[in-house]
Amino acid sequence: MALLLANSTIKEINGPLGMYCLEPKDDDTVNFPLPYFMFFSDLHDPKYYKPCDTPNCYELDKDFLSVLDCFAKSVRTDFYLEHFLSSVDLEKEYAFAKKIRTRGLKESMSNMTNLVKIMYSCFIQRFKQEHCSYKNIYWQYSDIRQSLGNYRNNYIPNQFEYYIEVAKEILETLCESKKNGLKKITIQFIFNDIFENLKKNKDDVVDFDGVFYYLQLLLTDIDEYTNQLFMSRTIKKQFDKLSPQKKRIFSLESFQEHFRHWYKFYESFYKKIHNIRNTREVYSKFIHLITLMVNDKEIERPDEIIAAFNELTSDELEYLHIFTLAIASISVDMYFILRSSKPVVNKNLVIGYFGESHVRSITHYYVNIIKTHKIDYKKTLINDKFEFRGEEDPAKIPFITRKIQIKKRIDLNQKLGYNGAPCGNELVLYTRSRSRSRSRSRAHSRRSQSKSRSSSKGNRSGTRKGSRSGSTNDK
Repeated sequence: MALLLANSTIKEINGPLGMYCLEPKDDDTVNFPLPYFMFFSDLHDPKYYKPCDTPNCYELDKDFLSVLDCFAKSVRTDFYLEHFLSSVDLEKEYAFAKKIRTRGLKESMSNMTNLVKIMYSCFIQRFKQEHCSYKNIYWQYSDIRQSLGNYRNNYIPNQFEYYIEVAKEILETLCESKKNGLKKITIQFIFNDIFENLKKNKDDVVDFDGVFYYLQLLLTDIDEYTNQLFMSRTIKKQFDKLSPQKKRIFSLESFQEHFRHWYKFYESFYKKIHNIRNTREVYSKFIHLITLMVNDKEIERPDEIIAAFNELTSDELEYLHIFTLAIASISVDMYFILRSSKPVVNKNLVIGYFGESHVRSITHYYVNIIKTHKIDYKKTLINDKFEFRGEEDPAKIPFITRKIQIKKRIDLNQKLGYNGAPCGNELVLYTRSRSRSRSRSRAHSRRSQSKSRSSSKGNRSGTRKGSRSGSTNDK
């Protein structure tokens, strides 16, 4: 029971929280090649991570990548991470990444976020050939939520991602206002609070009408919200690159069905957590509040705005905040699905290392919505019946370790036609190499002791240290 990859037999992978493998179905209705997917999931928290402590354990960010890079010599392999290239100062980012590689990263959210920084040079073509240790892998980003940095620096801030980012900031501010017991809430207060984060220049005007329009769509018309996301600049660019056959599979209708599923799931889940009886009533009160704010930018009726704000409880605002974040996060999954569908090769491997909720969402899309794949293997260290929020206390999460033990034979060499491309010494496991090094050291020490005792026979004054190294006899 193991993963067969290149010339390695992998029984344990250390670092991720879960592992999901999706295999293409033998289906005549799809007349183009589909990738084999391997997803690793993450909780964005490092508390339960411990380095490998057994010879057969593969660290994902070292040992596994070495094997994967060898495999990628003969099989197209893409590796996606939950990140996005948003900085225009590539040299500065690379210098930071180089520092992390040489000194380590002490403050990191998790194994996945650490990998983002360590592998930075692999994502940038101008750095890859000289500085990337795994050149055969196609390294990709997928988190378009972080593309706001690009829009802030290069474009007029009227893109879909910008609106959603502003909406997130507004909801956070409303939640803080409720917690702090503020008696007055106005459009100007919110505007001032998020001014620095959401404006490129001090004279920019934030389009609150657009922001509230998308917020209202997300809460009341998820199909139209999905349509607007689908037509947004970043998503449309990926869709337009697909072949006509692929466009029929990865259609707007398929994503609308996908969003409807998760809308109902998250609504039911967070409704229980925040003790919400009637979500429609909450949406109505919130829309009334933002309508007043949009229509009264000059604050001619402040008492009405304050009264509408006070109608919403802390639990209701927290629910609105976390629910909208959960739905908006599916944009990451849509972008990944479309981008990873572009390569036109006979057989290829696509690996994604994302948060657990993203992995579950993407798996649902392929298995239950477009039905092009089946689950080949699934192992998660979170109980299937347990769901979590981003702010969940890690101590309460029911798993013990981040070591995935593979309980099924998964022969990717056979499935994807690996031709046995030779691998170098880099495939010797770090833990195994360290163990062998200790063994050689102990063997050398025993030989030295034996030789020392023989040459210093009768000399009882030599110290233990001297007998081991022969230093006393040399004097």
